[in-house]
Amino acid sequence: MAKNHTHKGDKVMTADGHMLGTVKKLQDTCIHIKAPGRRDYWLPRDVVQASVDGITLLSLNQNALKDATINTDHHHGQHTHEKSGGGVKG
Repeated sequence: MAKNHTHKGDKVMTADGHMLGTVKKLQDTCIHIKAPGRRDYWLPRDVVQASVDGITLLSLNQNALKDATINTDHHHGQHTHEKSGGGVKG
């Protein structure tokens, strides 16, 4: 598998085989993952172990996601980017 070939729309899988969601956005230091039925994840890009054929594999097991989420003024781990009046931007 080739590392650093993650693309918007890739399916994201944890190291222990759980399908997490899809890549919504890539930024310099983080990856935004849309997780159906849950709040979105913002994770550091260095947790990407490999990407191939539309699948991005994380180096983390599902139970390690909470500790790896990015928490800053703009990215609060699992979250949505809300505008006033509701809705999602991102």
